[in-house]
Formats: sequence, structure tokens, C-alpha cells
Amino acid sequence: MPNDLPTPEELGEKLKRGEITKEEAIEVMSERARREALAGLYGPPATTPARGTADAAAGGRGRPRRWIGVVMVLAVVALLLWILLSARG
Repeated sequence: MPNDLPTPEELGEKLKRGEITKEEAIEVMSERARREALAGLYGPPATTPARGTADAAAGGRGRPRRWIGVVMVLAVVALLLWILLSARG
């Protein structure tokens, strides 16, 4: 199942020679595309960059900034609620 389907070039040659019909070529290409999509879906997870590389350093900075942003938004919401509730009482 891994690579038992003909390549697009092989399909083109078979089509020119009349060995297969256009519909058969379309079916083979559809099956190839489906297998490639499923392989990408269920394939191995993406590798993480090695420590000490520029990619690793850049990738690690996004999370703390994101958490700081979430904490700041929660703090502002809590402050606004406190102001609104203390003004009523």
C-alpha cells in the first residue's frame, strides 16, 4: 500500500499508449491524493527544533507572552468587576 500506485508521469505514459482510460487515471490520482492526505493526518508528529538553534529560541518565546496577555486580560476584567460591584454597595 505505501507506493503501489503509479506516479503521475507513469499514468500519463499509460494514457498516451491507451493502456488505461482517462477515468481510470482520475481514480488512481484520487486514491493517491487520499492516501497522501491520510498519511499527513496520521503520520508522525512534527519534530521540534534542537536546543540551542535559532528556531528553538524563537519558538519558546511565544508561550510566556501569550500567558502574560491572558493574565493581564483577566486582571483587567477582575478590576472592572471589583469597581462595578463596590460602586453598587
